[in-house]
Amino acid sequence: MTLLGYDCDGVLTAGIIPVKPYVVITGRGADKDDAYIESLRKDAPVYLRTPEYSHTPISIGYFKASIINKLGVTKFFENNVQEAIIIQINCPECVVELVGDEDPENF
Repeated sequence: MTLLGYDCDGVLTAGIIPVKPYVVITGRGADKDDAYIESLRKDAPVYLRTPEYSHTPISIGYFKASIINKLGVTKFFENNVQEAIIIQINCPECVVELVGDEDPENF
């Protein structure tokens, strides 16, 4: 089964339209659980960064990788190069697509 995953800020907020079935895995913590996140929950599960992961690209990348592996996400859309690299290294079964303003030559 194909399960797509999307980052929130810089991916969904940039206007990328998700394809079902999908999940949202975000580096936002529970303190950023706002009306926008609630609107996303109407169509898909949303995974917010848990407290044991700090708010740094490296830690967020490891958080997202752990969720991707747990759920069996097959393709993940990410806009942060550092996070994308960590996800790709730790999730060999998942294709990571870099989207947005980041320079793809850094990926």
